[in-house]
Amino acid sequence: MAPKIVDKIRELNAFIETNAENDEGLARALEIQDMAAKAIDKGMQSQEWEDYMKLFATTPDQLRRLKGLDSMRTDKPWGLNALVYLVANGVCTMGSRANTVRFMDAEMIAGLDDFGNGDTSA
Repeated sequence: MAPKIVDKIRELNAFIETNAENDEGLARALEIQDMAAKAIDKGMQSQEWEDYMKLFATTPDQLRRLKGLDSMRTDKPWGLNALVYLVANGVCTMGSRANTVRFMDAEMIAGLDDFGNGDTSA
């Protein structure tokens, strides 16, 4: 089973926080910050957005979700916000705790991995 989107998010956050005091952690945080800023600048349909979302997707369905190409973005009242928060929070680095799920409520976080019928393994 592929890792959940939220698990990949948490894994990346944990790496940055765990390595906050060394060059590797700072370099990764700055790389993510740069990728998120470029994704915001170029927009949801850009290669930069896709490249950023590949940090969190391990399957084609997950990447489609994070690119806003499935029904979550339009069918859920929070769908677009979940995607936007994930990118907007990426511009924060270690000084702001590198929390890419900040301001996302539990429904948004769970919804990132809900592919219908209770299947969160896509």
